Amino acid sequence: MRIQARKSAFRLTFVLASLLVLTACAAPSHLYAANKKSGTYFTLPYSWKRISQSTLTKQESLSKATGAAERLAAVQWQEAYSPSKEVSAAEIFSLKSPPAPTVYVRVRALTSEEMNSVSYNSLRDIFVPLTSWLNSTSDFATTPVPMTKFQLLGDEERVEKGARGVRSIFSFTGADGIDQTFNQTALISPDHSIMYILLVRARSVDYAKSQKILTDISNSFTVLGAA
Repeated sequence: MRIQARKSAFRLTFVLASLLVLTACAAPSHLYAANKKSGTYFTLPYSWKRISQSTLTKQESLSKATGAAERLAAVQWQEAYSPSKEVSAAEIFSLKSPPAPTVYVRVRALTSEEMNSVSYNSLRDIFVPLTSWLNSTSDFATTPVPMTKFQLLGDEERVEKGARGVRSIFSFTGADGIDQTFNQTALISPDHSIMYILLVRARSVDYAKSQKILTDISNSFTVLGAA
């Protein structure tokens, strides 16, 4: 009986040890994207692919838009992620609907002119003229940004320890004829010197399929402020 008991105890110990090894070797479920200098971070699925700051900077440097070079020089941190490795830096900066869900983070210093004029409405207008769309009773079929079938899905103030601003969720059909959904958070530091942006977006059909994942990413965006 003692020998049998010892064998049973040995088997139990072996099984528990095996489980601990398997648990230790299991891949983490989340990726932690952070920038210590700006006190900014968020989490996303571990399997998502990263587009580095250097890759994004190289792509952004090609822009000929007025003030693009100055804005790029003021960037403190930017990265992008997608579950698909096929998503390029060019598609991150394009308003065309991405082939897969994307997440883009950007922390940038503001110019003195921007510091004096920044408002919740200007934060809403970071990527598209959202305030104009909200105040219009018709679609913007042409310029400045083509838009049809606009829908506001949510708009709320977002307050963090190191910044405050607004999160807006909306969908629209752009120039490519494909409906896409934006979940954008744009925040400003208390002294109006730094802007923090997280844009989660996808084709609306893809957004609906991955809504919990994409919402969790947006909710995880945290700004503690510069150390």
